[in-house]
Amino acid sequence: MTDIIWEFAEDLPSEIAPYTILKEFGLQLGPDTKGIFNADIVQTIKDDGSMVCSFYLVVPQLSNYSYKLMEMVQPKFFKFYPVKMSLFGKAEGNVITDVATNPTEFRAKVAAFIANPLTKLILTALRTQIEIYNDFK
Repeated sequence: MTDIIWEFAEDLPSEIAPYTILKEFGLQLGPDTKGIFNADIVQTIKDDGSMVCSFYLVVPQLSNYSYKLMEMVQPKFFKFYPVKMSLFGKAEGNVITDVATNPTEFRAKVAAFIANPLTKLILTALRTQIEIYNDFK
């Protein structure tokens, strides 16, 4: 058997994937928080062909507790943009959504999500949980 049946597509996306950008931001989390938090970026392909990238805050001092901070949904696995973005707060009504149409816009909007007061409140609440845990262990 010498016929080649497995071939790569010729028109690969040339844009930077949302996952790659989330990973870059995730790598900054540990150093920026002095190791209090880490990031875990999880990709899921849904039955409809869309790709979901979830950005989790991981708290090593709380047995690696994970909090889903952001979620990005690509309409198709092989088409990166536009991407629907969500920033999660646990209280009802604290979900902020937006859409990015290209990598530059996506990067800027992720940075805005990170700088959002809701994100700062979530980080502070998790840090408080660490302090409570340390006081009672």
